[in-house]
Order: sequence, then structure tokens, then C-alpha cells
Amino acid sequence: MERPTCWGSTSEPVRFVGLSKDYAIGRLTGRFCTDPATVVSSLLYDVDAGQWSDALCDLLGIEVPSSPEVHPATAIAGNLLPEMVARLGLPAGIPVITGALDSASESYCGGALRGGNSVLRLGTAGGVRPIDDGGRRRSPKREADQDRL
Repeated sequence: MERPTCWGSTSEPVRFVGLSKDYAIGRLTGRFCTDPATVVSSLLYDVDAGQWSDALCDLLGIEVPSSPEVHPATAIAGNLLPEMVARLGLPAGIPVITGALDSASESYCGGALRGGNSVLRLGTAGGVRPIDDGGRRRSPKREADQDRL
């Protein structure tokens, strides 16, 4: 099967899937990584398996090994590269954390940490973010699938 062209790409395959914060981490530390909440938003991550979906990435021509490593949002991705220390005028040795998406951070800061908690988010985008008993955001699709059983 011929692979589709992705997001205005040329004949080059897509080699990396990440968001702006992941790119910034890579430039600052030389290590491209992301957090679980961010990687789920790519729709290319198999949450149940805890890894990039080989099937979906292969379908789109994305090389899984070169996609960002997934680490907790509080993990240290690395220290500022010497080039960035000089360029930004910051002290050497500053750690850079993996970080999280704004919506995941909002849920945490809003106190939605346990099953039954929710956060109502209003702004340029909005939504209700319910948390399941495992402390994860509930998936409407997963709930719909369970309702059919």
C-alpha cells in the first residue's frame, strides 16, 4: 500500500512527531523527548501498550525509533547545551524538565487528581476534563466502547 503524504510533506518521510515544547527541549538539551499527555495528543501513541503505535506510524511513514522518547513530565530531559548557555546567557548546568501540555498542567493545578474530579477549561479553546479512578483523563471513545459491551 502506498503511504499517504502527511501535512504538506515532500517526498521525504516524516521522521519526527512532536509538539513545539518537544522541539524546544531538543534544541536546548540535544535530547528530543516528550511526556505521556503530549504524546497521547498526537493520536499515534498506543496508551494501553505504553508505546508509539507501530501500525499507525508505519501507515504514515513515521520512523518510530526517531520519534521522541516518552518520560514523565517531571523528568529531567537534560542540561542546557553549551551552545545554548552561551546564546541565552544563562549559567551552565541548568536542568530542563520534560514538561507537559497546558491542558494537562491546568488539570493538575486545578486539583483534578483523583477519579471523579473534573476541570472546566474556558479560553481560546475549552473543554471539560474528567479524571478516571486511575488518575488518568477519561477517554470518551473508551467510555463509548465500554457502553456497547
